[in-house]
Amino acid sequence: MASRLPELLAPAGNLHCALTAFENGADAVYAGLSRFNAREMGENFSYEDMARLSTQAKRAGKKIYITLNTLVKEHEFPDFIKTVDTVAALEPDGIIVQDLGVSSLIRDQYPELEIHASTQMGFHNTAGLDLAARLGIRRVILERQITMEELRVMAENPPVDLEVFIHGALCCSLSGQCIFSSWIGGWSGNRGKCKQPCRRRYHAKDGAGFYFSTQDLYTLDLIGEYIRLGIRSLKIEGRLKKPDYIAATTRAYRRVLDSGGEDPAVLKEARDILSRSYGRRWSHGFSSDEDMETVLQHDSLGVSGQLIGRVLSFQSEGLKVRLHRPLYSGDRVRVQPDSGDEGPAFTVDLIISGVTKTRRAGKGEEVLLPYDGEAPALGNLYRIGVQTTAFPDLLEAIPPFTPRKPVYLSAHVSRQGIELGVLNMKGLPVFSLALGLEEAQRHPLQPEDLRQVLKQTKEDDFIIRLMKVDISGNFFLPARDLKGIRKEFRPWLISHLASGELFPYPPKGSKNGRAPGPGERRPDLRDACYVSGGGVHEKGTYRVGGIFEGFKGIDEVILPSFCPQGELALLRRRVAEACERGIRRFRLTSLFQLLLFESCKDVTLTASYPLPAVNARGMTELAIQGISRIQGWIELGKSDLEELKRLCPVDFEVYLRGRPPILVTRAKTAVSGPLGDARGKNFYIEYDDRRALTHLYPEEVMEIPRMKGAAGYIDLTHLPRGTAKTTDFNYLRGLA
Repeated sequence: MASRLPELLAPAGNLHCALTAFENGADAVYAGLSRFNAREMGENFSYEDMARLSTQAKRAGKKIYITLNTLVKEHEFPDFIKTVDTVAALEPDGIIVQDLGVSSLIRDQYPELEIHASTQMGFHNTAGLDLAARLGIRRVILERQITMEELRVMAENPPVDLEVFIHGALCCSLSGQCIFSSWIGGWSGNRGKCKQPCRRRYHAKDGAGFYFSTQDLYTLDLIGEYIRLGIRSLKIEGRLKKPDYIAATTRAYRRVLDSGGEDPAVLKEARDILSRSYGRRWSHGFSSDEDMETVLQHDSLGVSGQLIGRVLSFQSEGLKVRLHRPLYSGDRVRVQPDSGDEGPAFTVDLIISGVTKTRRAGKGEEVLLPYDGEAPALGNLYRIGVQTTAFPDLLEAIPPFTPRKPVYLSAHVSRQGIELGVLNMKGLPVFSLALGLEEAQRHPLQPEDLRQVLKQTKEDDFIIRLMKVDISGNFFLPARDLKGIRKEFRPWLISHLASGELFPYPPKGSKNGRAPGPGERRPDLRDACYVSGGGVHEKGTYRVGGIFEGFKGIDEVILPSFCPQGELALLRRRVAEACERGIRRFRLTSLFQLLLFESCKDVTLTASYPLPAVNARGMTELAIQGISRIQGWIELGKSDLEELKRLCPVDFEVYLRGRPPILVTRAKTAVSGPLGDARGKNFYIEYDDRRALTHLYPEEVMEIPRMKGAAGYIDLTHLPRGTAKTTDFNYLRGLA
């Protein structure tokens, strides 16, 4: 068994939920502010409540992780940086991110913040873990669609901490590869605005069903294996859930975790606790090949909760409902239209039975529920939560949060010793300490070693941020000498802080999301057109083919966006074979692929859908990692793409025409071929036997104009013969 239990990490949509999680055994919670998080449609925290949570977590020895896990557009970066400044002052234990530009910004400008890669970054094999470590990421929240066998391989001496989801709602699509909600209305799940079209009913040739609706994840009986594997953090999904759900799920998993994960009596008790929460049917998600064939629940309405009644009509006073189960004042309910579309949720404050106002109504009664929201479509009524005890006394006892003064340091280490300089105080001398360092045999001194030893205590009114580290050599520094640095430096710093004044750092205006100006572009790439899936091969046009296809007649090879651990070695061999055959252009569709070309020289690498590029900082990071051409993110509108082209440090490309997959999953759907929804939208499901993936394609073909000074990409792979409906996707309407 591992030497320490994994962390139990619970969701928190508000302060009440966070305190409930702590009360029921969570070691940590993850939460978001109102912007730049993947649950923007939810309640989320105000700054004041997040500050109170930070205070309470530190008092209770708990941790908080703040979610900034959306794609951030270029024009949003100034506001985003203000948000990071605000968040950094709260001293969170980690920041969860999706955007490569966001990761780069935090790593370079906020080194005291620990970066956690969101599942939306799509890391799903050991190459991805190695890249994450290179990018300065400390923890990876793994793709939810990896099997237990794949996890076992990835958990063998990983270069970063691993976090896995253990309970809650599942997305049907591979993380970061779903633009379904964006396609049908511009509401991007990659930006926290998903409308959950996967939960709707669709019509196929063999009938109607909820073909993309997953069962909920449940892993009480897998906790023992997670402990043995040394997984660092076990995560419960549900930032949109209410305190009763948080209490039940946290308490159940806490009991199993503390028992070692395999005590039958404790497992039964925990299952009983979970049964009181409201969700969908349980499953092991994508833990095995067998699970992938059953995780989609197409014959059941894609909604969580307990069915309690039927909405008969909508009146000016409220909803007329026939009850199938008792209903109580304080219950949280959701109206679920028969179409499967998203319906409104509200708390029942009052129940009117006939002319009587009551706080309870029984099975078979027809009652009126006061409701002043937008009129919903008729459907069923589900209970999704019950009233729980708040924490008024505890809330009142939480003292106001006082941010500590940030002290920005630079460090220089040489054979003679260490010099530490305070960057945000004028006239301060450099602190020097002689050390007499020797060459390291196995464990050379790293910047992180200095950050850890210089950490302030809880009693200090300042927080140290080590911004610049220069280690001029490969030195070994024993633990006693590291502690000696702290022993000498801390009183020196405190004495000077008492008589000096700190000023803001870095200077105003120096932190921004902009990349350097465009570099020198090669003329043959600037206005070229790249075509996949067709025989077009004219002057200025390059033919693109898949890595697992034949290489004959192909100028550029495209790599698969998802490569399970078991196929990673094969993919490496195919890349090497392509290089040996003289192919020098490769199209990368996932971050892990950046590590596949270290032995292949003189290659041109293009970052292409579904690898997102939405801001200059992210494009610069891609260029640093060896990318030569960058395709603007497919969801963006015209003005956003033009701005990216202007700021791109390498060649820029635009997705011009094609039928992109809008959802990709390892699950097997009950149908294939054409299907449509109640709103007249049509799609096509296709299962790829070679890659064991299901793709959903739209009926419409995306088509936008060529952009002067940018390369173009045309994907003919899934285009229909003859005339097809076209759409410009978000090109003119922009992306919300």
